[in-house]
Amino acid sequence: MLTMNTMNDLDQLRSQITFPPHASAKYVWEELMKRGWKVRVLRSEAEKLYVLTTVEKNGQKFIISELQHQLYTPLNDRQSYFLTANKSHTQSVLEEVGLSYPKNIFTVDSGTIGQLEGYTVTNKVVVKPHASHGGQGVGIITRTEDLRPAVEYALTYSQFAIVQEFATGEEHRLLMIDGKLAAAFRCRPASVRGDGVSTVLQLIEKKNEAKTSTEYQGTRSKIRISRAVSFMGEKGLDWVPLPDELVILDTISNISFGGDAIDATEKVSSKLIDKVSNLCKMTSLGVVGVDVISPDISSDDISTHLITEINGCPGLRPHILIEEGVSINVAIPYVDALEKYIQIRYNTELEGTSLK
Repeated sequence: MLTMNTMNDLDQLRSQITFPPHASAKYVWEELMKRGWKVRVLRSEAEKLYVLTTVEKNGQKFIISELQHQLYTPLNDRQSYFLTANKSHTQSVLEEVGLSYPKNIFTVDSGTIGQLEGYTVTNKVVVKPHASHGGQGVGIITRTEDLRPAVEYALTYSQFAIVQEFATGEEHRLLMIDGKLAAAFRCRPASVRGDGVSTVLQLIEKKNEAKTSTEYQGTRSKIRISRAVSFMGEKGLDWVPLPDELVILDTISNISFGGDAIDATEKVSSKLIDKVSNLCKMTSLGVVGVDVISPDISSDDISTHLITEINGCPGLRPHILIEEGVSINVAIPYVDALEKYIQIRYNTELEGTSLK
């Protein structure tokens, strides 16, 4: 529980920031303040969505910053972010530790996009930018005529675009902190549950409105009605689902597209955790979000788990405010890891921490 002093300090901190900070930074600041760390704002630039803070205690000091809703701390330096943002580098590292990823069909840029001519989409393919995060520029293609426009769109986010085979299974996010699994969730595509009275459109509007409330237990990204219209096709959004009927509204299972986070922490295969832990150790990734597509996340058959992305600046909120299942305050192990890092860097014990 936050003390009155911590709440006052947090309110003062927020008053110095010229834009609403991302939830990940807020949770980490809160946990640091509870442990006696002083957080001070050095710069805040609303037009760039940038805030720079110093964190200090007993003479030890480090930097936490947020840029475009990405949280940067000593746990995710520029090298680790570069590794995770570049798909080719990510795939090389995955191969080194024995993890699989969806097969690449093409890698093109604006000058080689002509390679797509003559290729027929017979099965689903995924188009994604070569360097991006958060599902930006990603599309699932089922028709040949949609392939080139999707690649051109992906190229607006990155110099290169990748066309991959579509991997079947459920999408999961594993949050690794200090080489250990802190939490995991299964991502369900944007969806609503029927009440027997409201149309699908009305249910979407109600859910999107609820997401604006500070009391909402779940992710904040709204369901994109235009995507729901496209997904539902001729069926449309003006029909009434049965009570408790789950209506899926998108092809992409991504929190940023209004998807729901379902806790899966206790279901993840221990062998998969070991492999991902080795990945973290080899790359010095202090914190990382690993996206996995798998028909069964509990299976010890590593070949069935395909890694689709490694995120060096993973969001914390979906694990803390989980849609369904057990909520895990991952800010606690996050700050544990930060304090461990500072302890090693300064070669001293910090008064009042769990590391004494």
